[in-house]
Amino acid sequence: MNLLRSTSLVGALLAAACQANFDPALLDAHGGAGGSAPSTGGASTGGATGTSGAATTRGCEGDPPCAGISCCNVAQVPGGSFSRGYDASGSATQPGASESVSGFQSLGAAKATVGAFGLDTFEVTVNRFRRFMTAYDGWRAAGNPKSDTGAHPLIPGSGWKSEWESELPRSAEVLTQSLDCGPESTLLDATSAQTNLPINCVSWYVAFAFCAWDGGRLPTEAEWNYAAAGDEQRAFPWSAPPDSLTLTGEHAVYGDVAVAAAGSRATLDGGRFGHHDLAGNVREWTLDTCDEVASYTEPDGCNDCASLSGTRRARRGGDFGADAARSRTAYRSSADPSALQVYNGLRCAR
Repeated sequence: MNLLRSTSLVGALLAAACQANFDPALLDAHGGAGGSAPSTGGASTGGATGTSGAATTRGCEGDPPCAGISCCNVAQVPGGSFSRGYDASGSATQPGASESVSGFQSLGAAKATVGAFGLDTFEVTVNRFRRFMTAYDGWRAAGNPKSDTGAHPLIPGSGWKSEWESELPRSAEVLTQSLDCGPESTLLDATSAQTNLPINCVSWYVAFAFCAWDGGRLPTEAEWNYAAAGDEQRAFPWSAPPDSLTLTGEHAVYGDVAVAAAGSRATLDGGRFGHHDLAGNVREWTLDTCDEVASYTEPDGCNDCASLSGTRRARRGGDFGADAARSRTAYRSSADPSALQVYNGLRCAR
């Protein structure tokens, strides 16, 4: 369902906030504008009720594990209904934060329903992305990504578009060069002992292409939000009770620290359905544009929807340079889809 209707006053304000959200406070030594468990074996200490499905990706055979399981693991999300951009704390203000939560809404202001889907348990790691880089030239020479690949099965027009071809690096060599976008570029920092760092410096187009190559797709913003907040409307992915605003460095990689291995906070950061690093480490691209937010103002809510009209793309989750407010499940930000920033990473849906 492509939501292209006019927005209400609330929607207009959200759209303005989304377009304006370059996170200027992060124009610092990180080198660019704007942002940016189961302890072992699969059961989240944060109250996960999802199941860890068999990996349906290109595979992580031979790689060191993430939090004791395959970095390619996929955790299933059963689907359900929730209020977008809202959490059970009822407050857009995070104690000790420098700003309030961008896009925070009142309960029921933006209902959404998502069907069941799979979502990578971890952010895409350097090791996983290197397999894509190795295959890149041959895959592109074969005419990939082909039109309409990487689409959400229930959202017409959400797949790859031929006019985006020029936005992809022309070769694996150029792709490698593009991943050097700042001192914290994880591809360059990842030694043999650090290959589980989340890949960063990826554009939205490259993230889309990776997920398509990997047999998946980018999650919609609603899917990502539901995976993080769930039907409990958790303030943080690990919040128990759901309105708890407890956040420490043991829960997430945030607050102007170094990016860390995927799953490094798995003891305390387990999400509603068993995902990790949904807050902190790197921000994650979603399918949606962020210029218009009709999906946030539908009077009757939306079902398996995405915003596809506009230019800037929505990102969710905090990052290693962000403050506490930006780590909340309700927080949303955006960037130009061609942006190469050390804060930008991804995980794929299936």
